[in-house]
Amino acid sequence: MIRHYVLTVSVPSDEGGSPQSNSVIANAAKYLSYADQTDTFGYHGNVVHAHKMKTMNDDGSANVYMRILVPIPGEDYRQEFEDELDQLSHVREYAMVDEDNR
Repeated sequence: MIRHYVLTVSVPSDEGGSPQSNSVIANAAKYLSYADQTDTFGYHGNVVHAHKMKTMNDDGSANVYMRILVPIPGEDYRQEFEDELDQLSHVREYAMVDEDNR
């Protein structure tokens, strides 16, 4: 079953100042793909929307709001994926969205 999540990912910026949106968004997706040890997002995830938020964090990192679709075959897999999101240091917040609230 495909599940819809919204999340905010904090991305360190090597560019200083105001990094380009495309670069920041690509780095956020790359972080999720490689850091997710469950491979739920990395192999079959789909970013359906992403944008760089206007405010920067005190440490110079930028926040990216993302809407993603991930295949989750059962409740155990959902819990495993969400436990992984809880462990990822750059994931600020996330929520699974009800399918009616796309």
